Amino acid sequence: MSLRRIFKVRRDCYKSRNEFCTVELRMRHTHCRWILMWLAVVAAAALSGCGTDHAREMREERAGVLPQNYKAEIIAFMKTYLNNPTNVRDAYIAEPTMKPIGSHNQYVVCVRYNAKDTDGRYMGSKDGMALFDDGRFDHMVDQFGKEVVNQCANADYKRFPELEALKR
Repeated sequence: MSLRRIFKVRRDCYKSRNEFCTVELRMRHTHCRWILMWLAVVAAAALSGCGTDHAREMREERAGVLPQNYKAEIIAFMKTYLNNPTNVRDAYIAEPTMKPIGSHNQYVVCVRYNAKDTDGRYMGSKDGMALFDDGRFDHMVDQFGKEVVNQCANADYKRFPELEALKR
């Protein structure tokens, strides 16, 4: 139904103050609103695919930046992350390597350490993956569930004395 017809019916209904006209107008108005909503959903669905390739390319470009100050960034994080950052033992670190994380590749730095708990007892050696985005530290993954393969299991570790020298 055209807008001209809807406005004509509305004008005629206002003149007559007929109860049937107001119900009919509400039905037409609701029907038009439903059609406009449906068109908006269809347009959004059609446009949603437009940016995905660009967003994926941008994410891959950011993930491909080699972290330069990865040791300093990991030390700064560990200082706040560990309950007791003093006297960390057996600290090791691997060079940044590109690894598959989820559906894309990302730079990962593997870290192994033995830190104290809140009571001052050593908890045992623990592996962690420091993930980097755009060359900067993003977050640490240190909980490897049964369904997740620990990608740091075969890393080429080297001593990490900077982590062992942490102070509060």
